Order: sequence, then structure tokens, then C-alpha cells
Amino acid sequence: MNGLDRALNSIIDHELQAKWMSGSPKQTLLEQLFTTQVENGVMPRAQIEGISTMEPYQGDGIHFCLQRNYGRVTRGVSEQVHPNPTYTIPFRGGMPCFCCPEVISYQWPKERGVYIEVGGLPLVILPNISPIFVPHFTAISPEHRPQRMDCNVAVGLAALVPGAWVIQNGQDAGATNPWHYHLQLFFADTLPIAVCPIKNKGDGVEILDHPTLVIRLQAHEQAGFETRLAALVARYLGLGDTRRVNLIVREEPDQWVGYIVLRDTRFRTDLYRSGQPGYAEPAGIISAVDDASYDIWALENVQRYHRLMTDIRPIDSETDLFIQALLAS
Repeated sequence: MNGLDRALNSIIDHELQAKWMSGSPKQTLLEQLFTTQVENGVMPRAQIEGISTMEPYQGDGIHFCLQRNYGRVTRGVSEQVHPNPTYTIPFRGGMPCFCCPEVISYQWPKERGVYIEVGGLPLVILPNISPIFVPHFTAISPEHRPQRMDCNVAVGLAALVPGAWVIQNGQDAGATNPWHYHLQLFFADTLPIAVCPIKNKGDGVEILDHPTLVIRLQAHEQAGFETRLAALVARYLGLGDTRRVNLIVREEPDQWVGYIVLRDTRFRTDLYRSGQPGYAEPAGIISAVDDASYDIWALENVQRYHRLMTDIRPIDSETDLFIQALLAS
């Protein structure tokens, strides 16, 4: 057994893995996994209990929620790293990648997950160490490989865990670690983006009346949904090297639904951390990392959210033509 296999084996919860393979309800097992991680201290209980109820705001057709989530300010690479890690791919100034099993097994020896394969790709589902929801998970590649958009993997993961929202951020589209392939999943009844008004509508596709560009795609069958989603994303990314997307998909009781947030690295904002908010903000969720930030958002609410989303909206003739062609197809 090589170093990667040993590290991967050490972070698997073998009891839950057996239940997973036997067909036990996936949501129940994941909720149990998350609870265990809080109990064994991988995620501080104070951080989880400090996530406040999301406060809704709306006006002029805009819907979003604001939450206190002060633990998210600590997300990223821990300073306590192995001085000579067996895995040496550089990350942020030479520090090892915090999504690699070798690093996880050393830095967080009590962290556990379940192993899955989706579309022939191996993944490990682990509790998200900086959650927005409770529970909230990250599905990582055991091998170190860069982030990319794989619509088939996102849809396959959503099919494997019915009822879960599955998220994938493109490179430079808000991912905390764009150097390591990963997706996220969580359980929530709905998201603010789901009640966003419709601006334009085509055959199975809708352009939402949202300050940034969001496309909603719906279909009854998984295969047709996956094919059209992948083609749509590929066409947009093909417009140029600066194009990115945030992808949000879910299998609902009677249909598949996907939200594609069109992004472009040329359009940034000075209102949010690195200037590139991730999937949660276009989906309508703002996590305030301290009291001052929360107070600003609560005071300016819809106006500030509108500016944040308008700042990152791709505005150019190529995008306009892409949307026109999408609605005409």
C-alpha cells in the first residue's frame, strides 16, 4: 500500500462506509457523519452553534439571506502543517494542499469520510470544515488535480445523494482551493435563487431576473438534463479563457434543476474578500464573518447585494449573443 492509499484508508469511516455500500439512506448517513465530526472535535462545536439562522431580505425582486458565520474567517490552510509532508505539490507559498488525504490525515487525524465513485471518478465525501449549512460536505478527489467543471460528475453526485444540492465552482470563481478538484453538497429545502423572478424564457431554460447572469435549466430526465447542461456550460466556457461558471444542481421529486452562474474573471468586486465571491452569494447567501460586516449588510441589505452581484456580472457583446442564441434554441 503506497502513501496515498494509506492516507486515504485512514480518513475513511469504515463503519459508515459499510452502511453506505449496503444501500442505507445516504442523507441519514451523511448527517451521522457530520454529527460525529462535531463530537470528535474536527469542527469546533462553538463554530457550528455560532452559525445563525439566515435572515431573509428582499426588494425590487431581489431575494437573499444574511447569516452570522464567524468561523468562515478561519477557513483555509492551517499553520500547523507537517514539516516534511510526504506529499510535496506546492500550495500557497509552498504549503501543502489541505484537500489532499496525506495532509488531512496528519493535520486532522480524526477527520473521517466515505469513499464513492461517480462517473468513474473516485471522491471522498468529508464534512466541510467551514460550513454554511448544517450539515455541509465537500467531495474531494483523493489525488491532487486542479479544479475543473465536470457537469456529469455534479449530476451523478446529485443522483447518488437524492435531495442534496451539489455545487461546483470553476477556477477563479470563488473556490477556496481551486488547485484541488472538489465539489460541495448540502441539504436545504430551498435557496433564495430558487424564488428569483424569471426575466426571459426559452425551451426548458430560463434567464433569471437577477443582478448577475443566472440561467436555470430544468428537465424531467437525468440523461437529457446532463447532456444539455454540459453543452451549455461548454459553449459558455468556450467564449474565452476568462470565462468561468458556478454550477448548482439538484434532483427534485419530479424534475432536475440546475443554476448556471455565468462568470468572467475580468469582472470583479471590491465588496467581498478576494473580489471573487463563490456559489453561495449568487445563490442568495451572504455569510458575515464579523459583527462589523454583519451590521453593514443588514443596514444596506438589498442595495449592497445588488451592487455585489452587478459588479461580477459579465457585460460584453459575446455574452449577449450567447444568451440570445440560448433563448432561441
